[in-house]
Amino acid sequence: MRRYALGLLALGLAAGLVAAGCGGSDDNSTSTEAALTKAAFVQKGNAICKAGNQKINQAFNQIQGSPTQAQAEQVVTTTVIPSIQGQIDDIRNLGIPSGDETQVNKILNDAQSALDQVKKDPSLITQNGADPFAQANKEASAYGLTVCGSG
Repeated sequence: MRRYALGLLALGLAAGLVAAGCGGSDDNSTSTEAALTKAAFVQKGNAICKAGNQKINQAFNQIQGSPTQAQAEQVVTTTVIPSIQGQIDDIRNLGIPSGDETQVNKILNDAQSALDQVKKDPSLITQNGADPFAQANKEASAYGLTVCGSG
């Protein structure tokens, strides 16, 4: 059962990256603020993911011993999902660097799609199997959002 917590933590960290890239809608609006340089966007995005990942880690650290499947899924629903959604929203609101709209929107949309799957079935990240955030994490890491794409 300890595997669930570790798997969930790894997924949460990976989801953090994906979350940073996803928005709550399918439109390609990029921001409520002026666009940043890529370096500033990556720096701020990674800071957002770091803070979100810390919340996720704290939640898992509160589970003592070997968590049951139900306990792991509760952490996913009460902490992981809201944290990742917040990261996605906050990163989207940073303002996508000019010229990178297509790439960043793909990262964010792929992350949101993975998160939407997890919202429907939290066991996707508590069971050993395919990581629903794998593609978004790979894309985020390649873009420079390495904290968000870790996992």
